[in-house]
Amino acid sequence: MSENGWLFPTVEVLHLIGMAWWLGPILLFDLGVLGWVPRVDVRQFSRSAIALALVTGVLLFSANAERYVRNPAFLVKLGLLVAAIATHAMLHARETRTTAALSLGLWSAVILAGRAVIDFDA
Repeated sequence: MSENGWLFPTVEVLHLIGMAWWLGPILLFDLGVLGWVPRVDVRQFSRSAIALALVTGVLLFSANAERYVRNPAFLVKLGLLVAAIATHAMLHARETRTTAALSLGLWSAVILAGRAVIDFDA
């Protein structure tokens, strides 16, 4: 991707679109469980969105893996991402206020850590 000046930013934009498409329904669901918005059944979020976010994330990582594995914010993001996905898979079906709040907190932390990757670039 480094040879083409447009490829990395294009993949990055697709990654952001995939994350929004994936996390938007999760956010609405969690806010509904907390009673902050009317409850809407959005649990059938798109597998295409997950695939887009994960595939583009792997592509972005592979563009400069050596740099990312030394980046503390990236490592924190990966840990938070694993925790958020595990929490979603194991606890989200319970639809409790606690799991909704935990989900919102973890996904927010994943996004913030992803943004911090640029600030901690080695």
